[in-house]
Amino acid sequence: MNRVLFVLFAATLGLGASPSVLAQQPGDVQVLFDGSSLQGWKHAGNWQIQEDAVARIKPGGSLVYTEKKIPDDFELRFQWKVAQGSNSGVYYRPGQYEYQILDNQRHSNGTNPRTTAASLYFCMAPSEDRTAAIGQWNQARIVCKGSVIQHWLNGHKVIDFDYKDPQWADEVDLLRKRGGDLAARGAFLSLQDHGDPVWFRQITLREIPPNEAIEHQVVQPAKIPPAARAEELKKVQGIMKRRQEAQRKAQQDKNDQSNLQPSTSGSKQTFVSAKRKSPNVLFILADDQSPFDLKLYDPQSTLETPNLDRLAARGVVVDGAYHMGANVGAVCTPSRHMIMSGRSVWHLPKRKTRKNSAADATPDLAPADLAQFTMPMVFKNAGYDTMRTCKKGNSYAAANQLFEVVHEATKRGGTDETGSAWHAERVLEYLDQRQGTKDEDPFLIYFGFSHPHDTRDGKPELNAKYGAVNHTDRNQLPPANDKQPPLPANYLDQHPFHHGHPNLRDEVAVKGVWEKRDERTIRNEIGRQFACGENIDVQIGRVLEKLEAMGELDNTYIFYTADHGMAIGRHGLQGKQNLYEHTWRVPLIVSGPGIPQGKRAIGNVYLMDVLATMCDLTGVAAPKTNEGQSFKPVLMGQQETVRQTLYGVYCGGTKPGMRCVRKGDWKLIKYDVMDGQVRQTQLFNLADNPNEFIEQHHRESMISLTGVKPAANQVNLAEDPRYQKQRQEMEALLLKQMKQLDDPYRLWDQRP
Repeated sequence: MNRVLFVLFAATLGLGASPSVLAQQPGDVQVLFDGSSLQGWKHAGNWQIQEDAVARIKPGGSLVYTEKKIPDDFELRFQWKVAQGSNSGVYYRPGQYEYQILDNQRHSNGTNPRTTAASLYFCMAPSEDRTAAIGQWNQARIVCKGSVIQHWLNGHKVIDFDYKDPQWADEVDLLRKRGGDLAARGAFLSLQDHGDPVWFRQITLREIPPNEAIEHQVVQPAKIPPAARAEELKKVQGIMKRRQEAQRKAQQDKNDQSNLQPSTSGSKQTFVSAKRKSPNVLFILADDQSPFDLKLYDPQSTLETPNLDRLAARGVVVDGAYHMGANVGAVCTPSRHMIMSGRSVWHLPKRKTRKNSAADATPDLAPADLAQFTMPMVFKNAGYDTMRTCKKGNSYAAANQLFEVVHEATKRGGTDETGSAWHAERVLEYLDQRQGTKDEDPFLIYFGFSHPHDTRDGKPELNAKYGAVNHTDRNQLPPANDKQPPLPANYLDQHPFHHGHPNLRDEVAVKGVWEKRDERTIRNEIGRQFACGENIDVQIGRVLEKLEAMGELDNTYIFYTADHGMAIGRHGLQGKQNLYEHTWRVPLIVSGPGIPQGKRAIGNVYLMDVLATMCDLTGVAAPKTNEGQSFKPVLMGQQETVRQTLYGVYCGGTKPGMRCVRKGDWKLIKYDVMDGQVRQTQLFNLADNPNEFIEQHHRESMISLTGVKPAANQVNLAEDPRYQKQRQEMEALLLKQMKQLDDPYRLWDQRP
């Protein structure tokens, strides 16, 4: 839920059809929004003044008045209108205080009076429906004094009750079960962005002095129909079941020892308290996102991510972050194992394979009980509450189930219920429950998305923004649209040699692309990728806003990254099974207590370093099975990198596959695939050739499509006589890395 407040001088604007029961003096009324300026309001560029009103124009989160908090006793007046089917709300106190804004006739919430327009949402129903026609202005008023709450709509008082009166115990208990608290006070006023068009104007705020009485006369709420009551009960039972399960697990797992977190000094172990003031951790993971999707890494990108930009301004952007690689086609599986365990790619639990698979020949170098030393257990044993939401499958199932609260579902649709909002709702629900139970333990939240992984079904309004359609006809090209993102600078219509994984799904079977690499197909698919990416940003904004409203944002370490990058036309490839920078690298943004703001760092980090860094930042001891290195010194500006050399692997197809190594500006990629039919070497100086241009990028046909003409030295240097010494050094370095990391394979020109 998002927060926002708008206020105008009510006395001069004549709000309300009936005289106020409160004495109003001009000096008592504070103008929060005057129809001409959003000064004092905080938003992500998604709210705009239109004539004398403010409108929600695109996704991005609530509009919040941050100049001052709402006083305990007050009168708030405002006008609102909605489009067909719209839903919004005005939050005026913490603890789920919401004046509902709704199209009662067309929105599903209109079937239950307790969630209709002017209700105290999920608590008290209005006495009657007094909404104006769609597109017409409604006049609203909220009066709170002591424990009395009044809602007015179009001159009619539709709610008037004292929440301490025993006759309303059931209503009060209903909100409590949802995580609300009617005794809560002291919030910033917030207008909700629920994803729908909504307009507000003429809003004023007046503090009610202690000696001023209000006219209180109970208004009977509308009756709840049996069908609506049954749905309401079902929802409450679900909330209570999840909360009770979380509390049961917490009670079972926490004892005196678990409220202590270990730290080591030499061989001696000491303990410090993990409760109360320990920092929280929010780990955010996108599925299939190249860093170059983001303006933070490619200023030419058209993808808008105001919340990630905000996160970057609060912390550090790491330029050199990598996922190490994969020995299976589902690159996300080893990547997520590395995140969870802090172990390198060849030291992960062996994945079950088909009979006679080549992977059976690789040794199992992971401890049998590794799951007990993964992220959820490390932090749970240190006194943290743990929660996870993410896609289902292709990850570390044994570790995933060790979070205290788990919500797994693959959500790649174009609606709130079928897309990224579902994951955000699970996090917001969890945070609401913590508020309701006044849980003060530190928390670790694993906030994973199912997008922008295909099928990239974007929300209609975001698809339209990026000129994309959810293309399903394999026999037709998607329509061209000037709004679509341009082709990447390193786009090719085909890769110059086989990538080494025949019939690879990501290269031949992704709906909307299939084997096609033409301009219209690729630009449309990037538009879909961006539509899904912006929706992820919107959902992140909702969670950041909630943390801020709870007072937890400044005490939370936040990591944003992806499990790997993505090609989508770059180098003529579509998927994630390659070792070019656009796919081997990942975005990485970190913010939190003590981390410098608005900085960039080289890093040279792997995703397997995340666990060690989380532990280092929070003071929790890293597990004995960890192989990652903390990059806290990089975040704090104490050093530029954590390692000099980086290794990459992909051998999910024919063996031994691809390998790469990078040191400084130099990068070597080798291909030994298709049973020896394809053996290629690439050498790049990334300072001179950051896009890894190869000969095919110099063709006039490609230049005419991308508008980018590579320089003469922006080529594969592997066969250039001037760089043979550099190639030999990189070849030796690659073999050294393969041996150190227990890579079981050798390439055609390497000694055993």
